[in-house]
Amino acid sequence: FLSRNPLPFGGGELLLHNVGFLLMLTPMKGDTMPIWPYRLLLFQIIVLYVSSAWQKLLGATWLDGSAIVTALAHPHFARFPGLFAAFPADFFALLSRAIIVWELSWTVLLLPRQRFLQNPLLLSGMVFHLAILLFLRVGSFSAAMLTAYLGLLFAGGTAPRRESQTSSV
Repeated sequence: FLSRNPLPFGGGELLLHNVGFLLMLTPMKGDTMPIWPYRLLLFQIIVLYVSSAWQKLLGATWLDGSAIVTALAHPHFARFPGLFAAFPADFFALLSRAIIVWELSWTVLLLPRQRFLQNPLLLSGMVFHLAILLFLRVGSFSAAMLTAYLGLLFAGGTAPRRESQTSSV
């Protein structure tokens, strides 16, 4: 029903639909939520990043850095075409490989007792998607990813408890 015409929908819209549907099904008890919506959201993001890294590894343009150079110079996608023209090609080759390693590093969160890596990954992901939002026109994808990250900020899948307000008389 929702995607009778899939042409106007991109990855960002699909991600927003998935996150919205997940939040719609999330039961709340007071100010807490169960762990399963958190885990589903984390799994959604891990699958997204691993499949993205896999696609990048299949092509040569991500390994030599030309994919980033092309996107940042293309007048349709780049917000500031030519801004990065003076950067050396080796910088973009290193950056593209670092992005692939970063995307694959999300799989570590599937292992037990690796929660200490979640906050650095979330912080770097926010910086990554803010940079995409600032320098590229890719529709709602960056906004969708930042929205999904908000769901992961609830450590352990539980919403933070509010301080009870008691008044002393």
